[in-house]
Amino acid sequence: RNLKSQTIIMGTSTMDSREKAYQFAVYSAVSFSIVAIMSVCFTLPMVYNYVSHLQNNIRSEAQHCKLAARDIMSEISEYKTGESVSFGAGNATTINRNKRQAGCDGC
Repeated sequence: RNLKSQTIIMGTSTMDSREKAYQFAVYSAVSFSIVAIMSVCFTLPMVYNYVSHLQNNIRSEAQHCKLAARDIMSEISEYKTGESVSFGAGNATTINRNKRQAGCDGC
C-alpha cells in the first residue's frame, strides 16, 4: 500500500511538471507570435512609405533626365542644320561656318 501511494504521488508530480513545461512552451510561443505580429504592423507601413518615396524620387529624376536628353538632342539637331541655337538665358546666336582656304597666300 505504501508503494502504491508513492507511485501515485510521483505520478502526479511528474504530471504537474509536464503541464508546467507545456504551459511555458505555449506561453512562449504565443508571446513570440504576438511580438512578431506587432513588429510587422509597425514596420510594414514604414517600409511602404520608404518605397513610395523612392519611387517618386526615381520618377522625378527619370523625367528630368528625359527632358535634359531631349534638350541636348534638339540643340544638336539645330547645330547640325545651322539654325539659331540658344545658349544660356535666351541669347539666340546663329552659327556661321565658312570654309577656309587650304594653303598660305602670303607666304
